Amino acid sequence: MPAVYVKNPARGRRDQIFLLLAMTGTVLLGFALRAALLAANRFHPDESLYAGFALRIADARDIWLSHEVVDKPPLALYLGAAVLNMLGAKARYDVRLAELALRLPALAASTISIALAAGCGRKLHGPPAGLITGLLLALSPLAISFGATYFIDALLGCLVLASLLLVLRGHWTGSGIAFATAYACKQSALIFLPLVLALGLLLQVPTLGPHHRVRQLRNWVAPLLAVLVAVYIWDYVRAPAIGFWEQGYADNMPGRFIRSAELLPRWQQLAGLAAMMVGTPALNGMLLAYSIWLPASCLFTIAWPLRTTVNLVILGFVAAYLAAYWLLAFNLWDRYFVPLAPFALMLLAVPLAAAAGWLQNRNPSRAIHALAAAGIALLATVLPASLRASASGYALGGDHGAYDGIEQVAAVLRTAPTGSVLYDHWLSWQWKFYLDQGPLHISWVQGPAQLLTDLRTFGSASPRYFVAPSWEPFAEIHGAVTAAGYACVPLLNTTRRDGSHSFTLYQLVAK
Repeated sequence: MPAVYVKNPARGRRDQIFLLLAMTGTVLLGFALRAALLAANRFHPDESLYAGFALRIADARDIWLSHEVVDKPPLALYLGAAVLNMLGAKARYDVRLAELALRLPALAASTISIALAAGCGRKLHGPPAGLITGLLLALSPLAISFGATYFIDALLGCLVLASLLLVLRGHWTGSGIAFATAYACKQSALIFLPLVLALGLLLQVPTLGPHHRVRQLRNWVAPLLAVLVAVYIWDYVRAPAIGFWEQGYADNMPGRFIRSAELLPRWQQLAGLAAMMVGTPALNGMLLAYSIWLPASCLFTIAWPLRTTVNLVILGFVAAYLAAYWLLAFNLWDRYFVPLAPFALMLLAVPLAAAAGWLQNRNPSRAIHALAAAGIALLATVLPASLRASASGYALGGDHGAYDGIEQVAAVLRTAPTGSVLYDHWLSWQWKFYLDQGPLHISWVQGPAQLLTDLRTFGSASPRYFVAPSWEPFAEIHGAVTAAGYACVPLLNTTRRDGSHSFTLYQLVAK
């Protein structure tokens, strides 16, 4: 589909100023919607695990993570450690400050992604489509929900977009460096390699001579190869029991297609996650309709413009990505779709920009007014869902109150006598962050039988504690404590923001 924006030299400067101001407002709006979540939630278990790694690096206790099971390349973890040191935000001093510090990289990446996505949309389809792409990403409930977390996916998405924009502008070396950096954060960046290279080749290679094409591809691949070697050396030096590639493969590769009984439930879950990229049924319907119309229209056309080919490439990638997560038995974690969202929104921006172009053609002297009207209508349509996401209203991203109170429990446990023991069965990843370098020894117990044996053998040696989450059954643990000759004495009960019970801290006292 051709670009709909027609630049009038007499109004060019005014139009540029409007677009610049509109883009600035879009980025600031996206930042505000994401920043509202900075201190809203405690860490999700996976965030706590990564945060615990960052704390160990920041204190130089385990700078290579030699004693940890890691399933990702290390750059995001070292970045988190750097932010912790820059702000002096160690969990043992101030948990809330440490949470905020570790979320800042994702906030920056998610905000910058708005401008990068807009730049890609502008390069591919013109200024209106670029502005609409940026606005859609700024308002996306999925992007907002992960815009202030310590998940790595916002950073990954930002670097992939940076790589794409640079290659679209002909900066192959810079694009390769950005993509290599994305890989150094998370190895799933390699999934986006065909898309970035395909779009770069489509738009740039026709203008290059044969020797120049080979040189540009070499310039793109060289940084990625260098980073692959560097990450391999890091993994070799840390000498883990299992490397990050093997662990990541074991954690994520299902090794099978889904079963027939899983077809509909997984499709419904996948459709729900995909819908959160946009957040409104009307726009989701438009995206679906355009995704059907685009390839169908090409069936009756012998040749089509380059921009149509570009859209078919993006659509094919998005469809293949969703199909793989539907038909292969991958875990459907919401964060896996954060880097995909900008590309789906680039597709949606095309029919929306065409609608703005239709308004422009009705009154060419008021082209900017037509684009402003389209932006305002889009804002009015999506903003309610965006505000809900900004208030933790969707089950996306962080914990949304599930772990409210864990910082209070940790504060009480930090006052326990040195050498005390905290028995744990459900919260080991959380304690890696919230009780980092606390005075207690954290002893994971497989179940009630092991707790019973340990209490009988060592219970009198030092104070013993147990934390019971409200959503887990406590009866069997309580029975084991009683059978060992101990009583569960409540020290603290915590509540969530909605008033419901979250945790009970018990001291296990001999009868």
